[in-house]
Amino acid sequence: MKREKSDIISNIIDMLIDNNKILAKSIIINEYPHRIYNVEKRTYTVPEKMEQFIRDGFIDRYTGEKLLNPGVLKVLSTYFPDEFL
Repeated sequence: MKREKSDIISNIIDMLIDNNKILAKSIIINEYPHRIYNVEKRTYTVPEKMEQFIRDGFIDRYTGEKLLNPGVLKVLSTYFPDEFL
């Protein structure tokens, strides 16, 4: 059974808290691989993004999956610059 992205990120953060960066990196590579998509980008301000996240209840309106606060992904990209491009 495929785990939700939010559960995978939570597990990665737990590994970082436990100072186990190697296992965290393994989880990223195996369960949260980076994929490059060519899409036309729209730009939103940070307040506009947060307003939308709050309005949608932090649920992706297309897939129904839980969303993460963008700041969490920014922190993880600091620890794993090659895995979170």
